[in-house]
Parts: sequence; C-alpha cells; structure tokens
Amino acid sequence: MSDPSDDRARTIDVASLPPALSRELAAVLAPRGPALLAAHDRFAWRERAAIALAPIGAFVIVALAARAFAAACEPRHEPTWALVYALPAVPIALLVVRALLAPLRARRMPFAPGLYVLDRDVVIAHGPEVRVVPLRAVAGVSAPRRLPLGGLAEITLWLEGEPAETCLVPASEAEAIAERVEQAREAALAPEDHATRRRRHDALGELRRSTSWERASDARPRSDWARTVAIAVPLALVIGAVTLIARNAASDAMAIASASAASDVEALRCYADAGGSDAARVRADLLPRAAYAQAIAAGDAASLGRYVEAYPEGPDTVAARARWIAMEYENARSSAWGLRAFVTRFPDAPQVAEARAVMPRLALEEARRADDAGAYAYVAREHAGTPEGEEARRLHHARYERALESLLARGARPEVAAFLRALFAYLEAHDDASVLVRFRTPSSEALRVFDAMVDASQNVPIEPIAPSFSRRLSVQREALVFDRLNTAFEPLVSRDVMRIVRGPNLRDVPTADEILARLESVPEEERDARRAAILAEADDEGPDPEIRIEYTIVPTGDVYVSSPVTRPFFPSRLDELEPEEDERRFAAFLVRFAIEMRIPGASERHAFELVVQPDEHVRVDGGADAPSDGTIYEVLATSAFDRLGDGLTSAFLGSPSEDVR
Repeated sequence: MSDPSDDRARTIDVASLPPALSRELAAVLAPRGPALLAAHDRFAWRERAAIALAPIGAFVIVALAARAFAAACEPRHEPTWALVYALPAVPIALLVVRALLAPLRARRMPFAPGLYVLDRDVVIAHGPEVRVVPLRAVAGVSAPRRLPLGGLAEITLWLEGEPAETCLVPASEAEAIAERVEQAREAALAPEDHATRRRRHDALGELRRSTSWERASDARPRSDWARTVAIAVPLALVIGAVTLIARNAASDAMAIASASAASDVEALRCYADAGGSDAARVRADLLPRAAYAQAIAAGDAASLGRYVEAYPEGPDTVAARARWIAMEYENARSSAWGLRAFVTRFPDAPQVAEARAVMPRLALEEARRADDAGAYAYVAREHAGTPEGEEARRLHHARYERALESLLARGARPEVAAFLRALFAYLEAHDDASVLVRFRTPSSEALRVFDAMVDASQNVPIEPIAPSFSRRLSVQREALVFDRLNTAFEPLVSRDVMRIVRGPNLRDVPTADEILARLESVPEEERDARRAAILAEADDEGPDPEIRIEYTIVPTGDVYVSSPVTRPFFPSRLDELEPEEDERRFAAFLVRFAIEMRIPGASERHAFELVVQPDEHVRVDGGADAPSDGTIYEVLATSAFDRLGDGLTSAFLGSPSEDVR
C-alpha cells in the first residue's frame, strides 16, 4: 500500500488502471462529480496557434502560386518548388493531424479530456497519461479574463514545478469558480495534523492507496507533438507536390495562349527558353517570324543585325542580312573609322571595294580637322603608298618641325638644342610623345660626408644638414622643379608632340667600397662582367627619352648665423661673426646639378651642369621660439631649388635668369 500523505506529483496511464479504478476516476471527473473546477478541453482553444497559422499558410500558398502565374518566361515552377509549397502547408497539415488525433485520443479516455481541480489535487488530463498534482503546488490563480466571443472566460493556474495551465469556463461562473479554487488552495496550504488530513475528503483516495499509484511515474506526460509532427511533415510534402502539379498545369496553358495570341518576341523567346510544352514549334517558326517583323518595324541596322545573329537559320535570314549590310554601309560611308569597321565586319560585302577606295581621303580629312600628330601618323601608316598617306606623312613631319623650330628660336643652350633635335626625330619616328624627367637624390652616405667635411673645416659646432635632405623632403623639392619645367613647356609644345612626364627616381650609384663588397664572393674571372652589370643596373637605362637631373650638395666654407636685429640669416667668415642670442651655426652650401639628356638607342649623351646656391639673405620665421634646424635648412634648400627651376627654364627655353651661377 502507498502512503496517502505522499504529496508528489504523479503521472498515471489511464489505460493501465484496473477497470474498477478507471470507473472510479471517471466518476470523480464526471460533470456532476466533486471537482471544484472542471474545464473540458476545447479543440479550437487548445489548437488556436495551428488554427491561426493555417489561413496564413493557405494565403502564402496562393501567393506563391500566383508568382509568375501564366508568365511566358516562367510558365512552370521547378520540381523543387514542391518543398517551397510544403513549408507554408505545414500549419495546415498540423491542424489536420491534430483534428484527426483529438477524437482518437478522447476515445481512449473514460472521461472528457481537460483540467480538474479537486479538494486535494489538480488533475491534468489532456491525454491518456494523466498528471495528478497536489493542490499545494498551485502557486497562484489568475483573475478570470473574459473572452470577446463565446461567453467564456479563461483562468490560469500557476503550478510549482509544472507548466502553467490555462482553461476555459463559462463567463457567468468564472468568478465563483476562481474563488472556490483559491479557497481550496488556501485550505490545502493551511497547517493540519494527521487526523485532520484523514478527515478531509480525498476524492482520489482509492487510487492513492492502490498499487497503480505506487507504480505511477514522477515524470510529466509525454507530449504527442512528436507524433503529430512526424505525420504532418509528410502530409505537408504531399500537399506541396499536389499544389505544384495543379499550378504548373494551369499556368502553362494560360502562358501558351497569351504568348501565341500576342506574337510577342520576348514572350515567345522566354516561353521557349523556359521549356514550355509547345517550345519546339515556337523556336522553329513563331519566334523567328515575330522577331523579323519586329526588326523591320524598328527600322534600324542594329535590330536587323541582332536578328541575323540570333536566327542564322531563320526563314527570313537571307533577306534580313542583305538589308542589314546595306544599312550599315549607308551609316558608315561618311567616316573613315566607320568604313574601316564596316570592312572588318563584312569583308565579303559587295560594298567593300567602294569603301576601300574612299577611306584614305576621309581619313586625311579627319586628321586635318583634328590637327593631331597621332592622327597624321595613323593615316600615313594605314594608307602608305597612297597620295593621302604621303600627304599625311608630310603634315606629320611638319608638325614636329614647327614645334622644334619654335623651341630652338628661343635660344636654348647648345647642348639642349642638340638634344631637342635628336629628341624630336625620335618622337616623330616612334609616334610617342612622352619624355621622362628623373632625379637622382643624394644618398644618405654623401650627406654624412658633407657634414663630416664641414665639421673638419670649422672650429665651432655646425648643425648637420643630412636630416634636412631626407628622401621625403627631396622628393617634394624635385616635384617643384618638375612642375616649373612642365609649366614652361606646356604652352609652347602641344602634348600630342611632346609631353613632359615625371618618371621614377634613379637608383643610387654604389660607392667603390660597396662595389668591392658585392664582388667579394664573385670568382676573379667573372668580376669584370659583374662590375659592369652592377654599374649598368645603377645606370637604370629606360625605354623612353629622359632628362636626368643628378645633384650633389657641396659645402662652400661659409656658415649662416642668426641676426634677429638686422637680417635674419647671412653668410660670413667665422672670424667676422659677432655674438648673437642664437649661437647656432649652419653650413652654407651650393647644389651642383648635372643634367643629362638621353635618347633610347643613341650612344651620344647631351649634358650640361648648373650650380645654384641659396640666397645670401633669407628670412626664417620661427614664431615665438627660434626656428628649428630643419626649418632653416629647408628654407635654404627651397631657395636653391627655386634657382634651379629658373636655370632649367633658361637652359631649355632661353629665358635669362640672374639666379644661376
């Protein structure tokens, strides 16, 4: 026998109860039984989620079926769409399965499924496995919430260790039922001795004292949703497949009727490509004829060309091709470029001979209008041997000759004049207008040597110059020189004849010690060849004409000192210096620029040298504090490079400059 005072929740399989206990339990849970609350399960309420989702699923299925329905480009959905239709069909399938299982489940029970509250227990009987929970486990009872329809109200019981249970009761009795349950719960929670407990009515006393109670499980009843889903998913797949078949049949039939009646080219093409049921006839006859009629109606060559390319075996292709070629020739005959494209596209056309005869004349006329060296060169090259080709060659040469004469007339240096003659001959022969300007920046080793020479020649500390000629700062100064030179040439020489371009900086020339270090591991018999290769690599010969500018920083023996009262900075011999507030000394220097002009493949090198020096007097504003060493040297270097720009302009274009020394 079991202990009647055991208050654990139990799960009892009604089917396993002896007939007597089953009848007693049915009597307790009967409509006129002792239950304080008897709320029978209502299918519409318990399955409200499935009922709410099923119409949505049906709407989604209809919307999916309507997508591209009777569309010529997609008359049929792919077989995989059965899965797409099956997904929204799942709520429908779930509702169907739940509706079928509910009466089957009810038939296996001797009483109506639902929720029952007794004096000492709560019986949760939604299926054949009944959960009996002590009334003490009820943590709270909600106030009745009246539903808008049906004259019903819902009451929720919160259970300790169990899911909350919501049930429906008549709205007119809801308050009374909730009050009875609450009173019973309070009574169950009140302290009582064993005798009092025995005197309290126990509707499930016989069940509690039976061996069935002892064998009852503490686990909650198994949910039947796993079985529901296992049945609903295959059913949803069946619904999806049937929907797909019906939808495709109706859509294909309407798509065929619509495309055929309209003779629409795009619709017919889409229908054939989509694999409609009548695709073979559409491809062979309906589509080519509709496309030809459309091309004729458009009235342009492009439409006819697209038709010929799309339907090479069409019933009207021969006539379409002849008409297309005639229209293309008419469009191209006023332009040399158009005729050249026509001959390339239609080498067998009857109009090709006429096109070849007029192309040279048209090409020369277009080159004259452009007055461009490249256009003249193209005509001379493409129509060599014709009078027009020879005239284009003459005009091409004259354009370079005029540009060269205008530059030489400005009085360039002899070295530059010789270079310009060779350069223009090269540019004319190669039909390339680019001339690179490339710089070779002093190496850090050369700048350290400069500082060492200055320190050795003076008996007072001199601020080092090397940090002020870093690669970054040097590149900025070189850009200023390039811009000055480019600005000077731009208004004088057309860019189609000569174009000044900033090229990459030249590589550093290795010192003798660096060359020896690189030759240490080279066999004696290979050293001469290796040395020549190292020097050739440092020479960095390029494929384009170049103006190379290599510069070195040379000390003059003078120094710059600060003079805050008169001139900010001035060079003077050390023995002439007077003490000033800023006692720093800065090395005076000059910049020696070696300019070399190269023509690819030419052994002759045209070169000259410019030596520039910063202004004797420069002003450096350091604000409230004394200017930094870098700022002072930067001002001096910028002054020198400004002079270089003037010197290069004078050398190339003959403009005199007083700053070049």
